[in-house]
Amino acid sequence: MCKYDIMRVWRIGYCIRTGKQIPFNPAQPLSKDAYYEWNKWENMYYSENYCHKTGENSFGKTSMRYPILHSDYENKDNFRRDSRFL
Repeated sequence: MCKYDIMRVWRIGYCIRTGKQIPFNPAQPLSKDAYYEWNKWENMYYSENYCHKTGENSFGKTSMRYPILHSDYENKDNFRRDSRFL
């Protein structure tokens, strides 16, 4: 596997609500449709189903605040809406 392939693999993420493959971006760990649904309430702590990094089932342990299982990564309170979806 060449260096380019390794970098490409790390850019793949998963929607924390649907498990669908999306670009890896912990600040925006939802697919477009899931983001629109989440945006109705904007609850950073709402339990989701999948890890954004691995796609494994999180059994409700992930959320917009904590999108990556077994990680200290946290989206802060000053969360800004992703302009891709506005």
